[in-house]
Amino acid sequence: MLGHSERATQRLVSLSVLCLVLIGCGDSDEFDKTGSSSTTSTQRARTTTAAPAPLKPRVQLVVHNRRKATQDATVVIKGVVKRGATVTVRGEKAAVKKGRFRKTLKLHMGRNTFTVVARHPERRTSRRKTSIERQAPPSPTPVTPQLPPVSQPPCPEHFTPSGGGCAPADNEAYDSIPANPDYDSIPEVPGIQGE
Repeated sequence: MLGHSERATQRLVSLSVLCLVLIGCGDSDEFDKTGSSSTTSTQRARTTTAAPAPLKPRVQLVVHNRRKATQDATVVIKGVVKRGATVTVRGEKAAVKKGRFRKTLKLHMGRNTFTVVARHPERRTSRRKTSIERQAPPSPTPVTPQLPPVSQPPCPEHFTPSGGGCAPADNEAYDSIPANPDYDSIPEVPGIQGE
């Protein structure tokens, strides 16, 4: 029988041999005709762990549509985009100059919704939806014509305007008129000419 120290030595030798066998074999099951490994673990790592390409950033696109409603038949959509980008609004090409775009659109009555699309060769496409409502103009209110005030002709001397006509300013000139006058005997009032 083996003693305690002999068994410990035997176990240590067995473990050492096992480690050498595992290290020598590597982790490949593929061997070429010479008995050596045909691919290394580094080569396999390069081929199997290729990282996906990062996504391109989106095209910068800002739409300036502050009006939500209008009575106009058209609207101008404008905004800012990355230089070199092309822009379409409702599928129609917009004018782009120095990173600013502009497009005039016809509107139908009611809600008009459209998409602004920006494309750039080095970026991913950007899209923005916006809407504007075309409202009917208010019906005109009937205008009542304003007639100029009726001007009263000036009253003769010793008369004042009164109730749309002229009344004597004082009754002194008429105090001497009898109740049934004889028209030939009526004194002439200064400022009034006879017929």
